Amino acid sequence: MEFAKVPEIVHSKFFRPLFNTAIFDGPVRVYFSQNLEAEALKVYFCVRDRLAPLFQNANENEASGHLFVMLYPNATTFGEVFDGITPFEVHELDGSIVLGLNSVSAVEQIEEICDRVVPRIQRDSASGEVILLSSIPS
Repeated sequence: MEFAKVPEIVHSKFFRPLFNTAIFDGPVRVYFSQNLEAEALKVYFCVRDRLAPLFQNANENEASGHLFVMLYPNATTFGEVFDGITPFEVHELDGSIVLGLNSVSAVEQIEEICDRVVPRIQRDSASGEVILLSSIPS
């Protein structure tokens, strides 16, 4: 069994040194600052239930791409990575999806955010790769 290569998220523009804690569960990776552990767990459970199935290859029981959830502690840190002051941003990274959450206020909207993200992520039937269909209005 061969698993999809994990992109170098820690060397990407999305990663910040303040991310000193992470939750790894199959294709889902949630990065956050340790003082946001309660919020990160809320995000993890919602994402696991609603988004993680999009990253599972049922035929071979292996991961196809990864979902990186970056929980930024405040709007300033989020703004260093993304343009604008939206509650969340979604981008592709080497065949994986990055979901950036703009501070704790986005955590309060995580179920709505997941509902908006799901229709925009799809598995390519030929390659099995997970793809982002289009940008997601915030």
